[in-house]
Amino acid sequence: MTEYTSLITLSIVYSLTICSLTCLPSIGIYLMGAGQGFRDGLVSAFYFIGGKLLIYGTWGGLAGGFGQVIELSPSQTRWSGLLVIAAALAMPFVSRKTKASCRCQQIRQTGKRLPLIALGASTSLVPCPPMAAILLLAANKGSVFTGITYGLVFGAGLMISPLVAASGSMALISDTIKQKVNWIGPYLQGVSMVIMFGMGLKILL
Repeated sequence: MTEYTSLITLSIVYSLTICSLTCLPSIGIYLMGAGQGFRDGLVSAFYFIGGKLLIYGTWGGLAGGFGQVIELSPSQTRWSGLLVIAAALAMPFVSRKTKASCRCQQIRQTGKRLPLIALGASTSLVPCPPMAAILLLAANKGSVFTGITYGLVFGAGLMISPLVAASGSMALISDTIKQKVNWIGPYLQGVSMVIMFGMGLKILL
């Protein structure tokens, strides 16, 4: 229990500071181009965090199962760049609004969240220093279940981080701008796509 208390404390402290600052550029730029209001931004943030939790749990399980931290080769880390590029290219499709009576609305709502999961995963493929230390702890335990739990507990702190409120605000600002100035929507989306594409290329190369 003491270990989990330490993990959640570390998680909260890290998520309130460095983690939120490093993740905000990715999801913030995405939401400036595809955000559809404060609520949409909040939901998007949780899907983004879900992508991070997926990777944290996976790395923790692998470390616990193999008894060592898995080293990433340079070619493997390039997946981060590919995921960012994929999220950028998907932006025109996920930002379309549908009428409440449209039968395809539920399918499209589900589909529009997939780039957010990929974007969250892209920020976690290379473990941050605290996560690297947690992976070492999981490796010493030698248990897949314990490793997965360590990863998920560490990532849980993001649920109460400033990243959630900031994402809602970014999506609200984007939606307000597009409503007040109708013609600017495609340009705002285009600029966001170009910036994200550039970020992905920088990581990839």
